[in-house]
Amino acid sequence: MGRDRPSYHEALDRFRWSDVLNELEWSAQTVNLATTIVDRHVSEGKGDRTALIWVGESGEVRHVSFRALSEQSARFANLLTRLGMKTGDRVAALMPRVPETLSVILGTLKTGAIYVPIFTGFGSGALIPAPSVMSERVGRPGARAAAPGARWWRADRPAHPPPRASSFRRGGSRSRSK
Repeated sequence: MGRDRPSYHEALDRFRWSDVLNELEWSAQTVNLATTIVDRHVSEGKGDRTALIWVGESGEVRHVSFRALSEQSARFANLLTRLGMKTGDRVAALMPRVPETLSVILGTLKTGAIYVPIFTGFGSGALIPAPSVMSERVGRPGARAAAPGARWWRADRPAHPPPRASSFRRGGSRSRSK
């Protein structure tokens, strides 16, 4: 049994950006994706619902709730704030495809900082030698912080331990547009 849906043209005729902005609780000038993606579901009493189903390469399955994502991203946002990150600062991250990556992205957005992903799709050659490549990539966009997911710098080398808060580094300078 299908539900009655308007045709494309009917939906297009009825579509108003103002309705979308109101539904998402955005103003025309302010968009908070972290609130939209996770926090609003928690505040609406839906925090225990599954926000993310992750399936790892080994077949491991993890269900992550809206509440867990909200809390984890808030902790990361607090870390960034304690490190002095401010609205408009850039945070570069080299992270594996795990649920914690979303917490880093959302935590960055909660501070008003800009998330800069370090893309690894070009293979291990794009990351070796890792420190100089990271410095080059983080330095160019003016990032003030890097969150390295150090477990997979290179597939043919032993895995490094997961990063701790002490491995989170701060540096660089803010770029200011005039």
